[in-house]
Amino acid sequence: MKEYDIEEFKKKFPHLAKELEEGVGVRRIKDLIEEAPPYLPSAVDYLRRCRSLKEALEVLEYLMRTGQISKDEGEELKSRILKDGLESLGPQKSFGYYSEKFLKNLDLKALQRRLP
Repeated sequence: MKEYDIEEFKKKFPHLAKELEEGVGVRRIKDLIEEAPPYLPSAVDYLRRCRSLKEALEVLEYLMRTGQISKDEGEELKSRILKDGLESLGPQKSFGYYSEKFLKNLDLKALQRRLP
């Protein structure tokens, strides 16, 4: 790690130096919102985006082939959707589902004011 002289650092990074002197901390946005969005969708989340049975079966094959789900879990989901249909997994998630659910009420100006 490169070491800086304090005065050299202040000249190169005046705003950062000021923030460090004032004790302004860095916080992640996910820490500021009430309910953080899920980061790793499950197999069911992927299947709920499918528009057809054929597309769902392709997604299942891909998830099993890449090792994201086990063969047993894949076969169980496959038999479920063949027997009960995609609707058995829940309503279809359309494009922008997560943005709408988790960011709809996010007021970025208010978040900026909450930063220390």
